[in-house]
Amino acid sequence: MSDKKSSLNKAILGLVIGAAVGSVIGASVAPDKGSNTRKKLRRGLVSVLKKIIPKDKQKKTSLDQGEI
Repeated sequence: MSDKKSSLNKAILGLVIGAAVGSVIGASVAPDKGSNTRKKLRRGLVSVLKKIIPKDKQKKTSLDQGEI
């Protein structure tokens, strides 16, 4: 049983370390401010959704108005 617990602890530790390293690398090489990146992602999401959802089913949302 201790082998399974040890393996689980190692896996969790690896995930935490990986997330921390990824966050540091991501923050250091980010090309733009977070608010600008979120705006770009929002615009891309709205664009994709407009292509997927039929026109008659679309309604104006807060995403279209940039409130989120």
